[in-house]
Amino acid sequence: MSFIPTLSTWLGVHWFLPVATVMVIADSMIARSDDWHASRVLEAALLFDFVILIPLLTLWCYRAHGRKAVLRALGLVCLALWATDCIMPRQHHHLLASIEWLRPIVLVVLGLFEVGILIKFYRAVFGNKEAPDKAAARMARQLGLLLFVEHTLAWEARMWLRIRDFLKYITGR
Repeated sequence: MSFIPTLSTWLGVHWFLPVATVMVIADSMIARSDDWHASRVLEAALLFDFVILIPLLTLWCYRAHGRKAVLRALGLVCLALWATDCIMPRQHHHLLASIEWLRPIVLVVLGLFEVGILIKFYRAVFGNKEAPDKAAARMARQLGLLLFVEHTLAWEARMWLRIRDFLKYITGR
């Protein structure tokens, strides 16, 4: 018996991804093909789909993941503001110009969460006698991080431990 999920099982868990993909492709095609006569309506529709609807669908799909789903949705808001900025012609930025202040705020919130995760990770690595690989694997499981992030954290932990050991050696402690 193999652990290859069927498409229906995968879609049952991650139904948001194909829905969002279709929405993004359709909105992008409309934005590229329209001659922007009703620019304010089209801008409002794009902003609604990208900045509000897609992040809300993400929250709904992954609501069982709790805080991770909220972080994912906040990240999508930043990405959506950037994507909408890229898709729309500069001369038709009416609403987008008025909500530009939102992007740095969301980025600061995401940055604070990332700093919190890194502090937890460094405490786990430096506070315990646990090997960096095991600490990284444990933290990755707790936070639901991807495998490459786990390996990157383990590599970084080994690097900082080597620097600490080198500094201890130099100072004689």
